[in-house]
Amino acid sequence: MSETQPADPRARRRALGVVALSALLGATCLLALLRNEEALLGLLRAYLPLLLERTWIAALVMALLATPVVCLGVYLYRLARQAVRVGRFPPPGVVVARGTKVRQGAAAHRLGRWLQVLAVVLIVAAAAMIFAVWRLFELLANGA
Repeated sequence: MSETQPADPRARRRALGVVALSALLGATCLLALLRNEEALLGLLRAYLPLLLERTWIAALVMALLATPVVCLGVYLYRLARQAVRVGRFPPPGVVVARGTKVRQGAAAHRLGRWLQVLAVVLIVAAAAMIFAVWRLFELLANGA
């Protein structure tokens, strides 16, 4: 018989709140971008010489945008490392937003390793995006 870790109602409400707030924030940003497209393009044109002169600014902006992805990768990696160490997923003490089948032994180890791989992929992808933006501005600055 498989064990099920029951959902924590507070965690469920918190997760729904985060999703709702993120959707609202994303929709607001998208709407603001669409309504102010010409102004933003004008601003980019005005500051393009500065960005080409100081390419680190573009990399810094990209790093700020990639921060949530890196944070997610770090969280996943730590969660997976704990699951691999104790041989149980979800690890003891972790609250879940919905009833979750507990995996133990080899199944937990395998899931933990896959989550570690996913975490590393997220972190490497974020770093690659930062490098790509920096490199793009370097190439544009050098007239390539």
